[in-house]
Amino acid sequence: MAALEQRYDDISAEQLADVQSTLSLEQTETWRMARQRQGQSIYRQRLECLWQGRCAVTDISQLDLLRASHAKPWAECTTGAERLSPYNGFLLSVPFDAFLLSFVDDGAVLLAPQLNLEELRLVGISTDAKLRFVRTHYLPFLAYHRQRFYEHQRS
Repeated sequence: MAALEQRYDDISAEQLADVQSTLSLEQTETWRMARQRQGQSIYRQRLECLWQGRCAVTDISQLDLLRASHAKPWAECTTGAERLSPYNGFLLSVPFDAFLLSFVDDGAVLLAPQLNLEELRLVGISTDAKLRFVRTHYLPFLAYHRQRFYEHQRS
């Protein structure tokens, strides 16, 4: 907390006033055209249904804390079916998308060594954490994610 306070102490009132006076409300945003994912809400609904609206590991049920995470990332899927398959993902409250956590085929968790185990315990993750269930449809996606997890650890 002291480091955060120190960072804000470094900004003088004059600098803050300068920024506030030079930027209009419109200047703080920009318009752009972008590709948008189609079906993301369907994918999330499928995961919520499959996992009964609960985290696949911690059983947390507060949906705004849960992320619809892909095992094989959206951009690397070769078909629309892969992108929207509920077996290509998990409803999670953990760092799955960043390849800092993965799972073996029986659902046991793999944790990146740089993760702080004390902090993970605060959100219900420990070294003996496990997916609540694994179906055979998950296995190819788990293998893909696990490979990326190991690659991420070597880099």
